[in-house]
Amino acid sequence: MRFIGRRRGAEDSSTRRSMAIRRVVAALIVPVGVAAHGMALGGDVGTPVPTPVPTPGGPQAASDLRASASCVAAGRAEAVLEWTPAVDEGVSQRVQITIFDFDSQDVDTTETLPPGQSTLIFDQLEGQALHFWRVLTEHPGGTVPSETGEFRGVTCPVDIEPEPGPTSPPIG
Repeated sequence: MRFIGRRRGAEDSSTRRSMAIRRVVAALIVPVGVAAHGMALGGDVGTPVPTPVPTPGGPQAASDLRASASCVAAGRAEAVLEWTPAVDEGVSQRVQITIFDFDSQDVDTTETLPPGQSTLIFDQLEGQALHFWRVLTEHPGGTVPSETGEFRGVTCPVDIEPEPGPTSPPIG
């Protein structure tokens, strides 16, 4: 599965540093609480301009989100995400997953999914962290988010073979 946006483990240290710098710069420019209230920067730097924040749910949103995480191999976990597509299916869907909040830069977003798709296997879990996820349904008039679902990741042990120790002489 391919994800757009931030990909865990794909950045080198310079990318992580530049992302951290962008976060700090964004925090300095956007007044406290502005991003959380659906505001964006306007033409003048630092001037907030209201942007519409879609209300989750309704007939244009996916519903009935269900998720379960499990170990599928030594050291490898997956979460099966299932939902009911929107009654008014729209033109496409995307799934967003994060262990923070959807306003942060730490959100995984899938590529476009068909409007009738109802299952996704996510294999980029963050240990036992609580993961939040939602389905974005794209309509000609805009994107409508589902309610937010959640699931807890799992830690999958890796069997380690003990190294052979010194052998004892035969008893004889």
